[in-house]
Amino acid sequence: MHLILELIRNLQGYVSFKVTGGCPEKFLNLSVKNKFNLWNVRKINGDLLASSKIGDYKKLRYNARKSNSKLKIISKSGLPFFIHKYRKRKGIIAGLVLFMAVMCIMPLYIWKVDVKGCSSLSHEEVEAVMRDIGISSGSLKSSINIPMAKQQAMQKLDSVAWMSINLNGSCAEILIKEKTLPPEQIISENEPSNVIAEFDGQIERMETYSGTPVVSGGDVVVKGQLLISGINEKLDGRNEFLCADGKVYARTHRILYEKVKTNFENSSDSGICINKYRLKIFNLEIPLNFKNFSNKDSKKNDCEKNYRFETTDKKFKIFGAYLPIIIYKESAYEQNIENVTLSEAESKNIAMEMIEKKELQEFGDEVQIKSKEWGTGKMMIETGEYYQERHYDLVENIAKKEKIIVDTLNN
Repeated sequence: MHLILELIRNLQGYVSFKVTGGCPEKFLNLSVKNKFNLWNVRKINGDLLASSKIGDYKKLRYNARKSNSKLKIISKSGLPFFIHKYRKRKGIIAGLVLFMAVMCIMPLYIWKVDVKGCSSLSHEEVEAVMRDIGISSGSLKSSINIPMAKQQAMQKLDSVAWMSINLNGSCAEILIKEKTLPPEQIISENEPSNVIAEFDGQIERMETYSGTPVVSGGDVVVKGQLLISGINEKLDGRNEFLCADGKVYARTHRILYEKVKTNFENSSDSGICINKYRLKIFNLEIPLNFKNFSNKDSKKNDCEKNYRFETTDKKFKIFGAYLPIIIYKESAYEQNIENVTLSEAESKNIAMEMIEKKELQEFGDEVQIKSKEWGTGKMMIETGEYYQERHYDLVENIAKKEKIIVDTLNN
């Protein structure tokens, strides 16, 4: 509160004065009676010192005459005296006026977009969407319809389940909650379940922990076939539902394949870069060309697809707050475009490397590879691709739990 009062006094201007001679106490009593606002009142060496507003000081002369005292100004403080002192220096006055105008205008705009809550989404992706719907640095706050902006943003961001847009001062705070995919169904030990085959195969051995096995070693099973039943029939004819569990190791045959494009365009930077600059003040953008790119610009216009573009921005801060000034740098990197045609041998080598990487991801430690053999690769003329596959003979656990839906009304 004291700081606000000091600010108001400095904006209005005030004088510090001294009351000498006569009866300073009578002067003070008259000033209080006439409701003049005095502060910093103190007595030093018989003289009364105080401060008052500019307008009140002229009226206080009447009280001084009635108390046979004299007033003498010690100092003048505040904005009016500062302007009067430097009235001939127009640059300082213009700068001060501009500063005050900027300070008044800045709170009307957004200067920072703060995105929180991202996990799979990137901050840049969310900021790009917000920019498309009109929420970015330099956006006028009064022009933003928050409910409409939230609806438009969620339509563009499919993975967002909930969003909040809060305007805190000159900052737009974007809080998001991403959708969570339903977890893989986990069957607890108390839930009735069967064990079924996840792949086709021939059973080598079984380890039954609970439930009734319905197949045995040597049997050939197909995907989805019942292996261990969770339904146990009692002697009295009633059924008991269990959570069947076990491991069923079987010989399986799996195929991994990959397709490789044999004709494609490969681009790389040539080393030539075109830089353009833009200055943005509030919502006004001013192009800045610090260099002459006339020859390169014509080339860019003739073949724009041969350039890779990047945009960066430079924001300015003062006392932790962003100024309404942004410099954008647009860089265009010239590309060398090369049409690449892979031979059949090159395509095959690439496809084989891709399959070997997939093999490490597809088969875990428990999978035993008995044999693997490359299939015959072939060129697919109609799609411009090379097709390669690899055949695997494995021994793996094909057991997969499946929940039993129990109709309690019929039991």
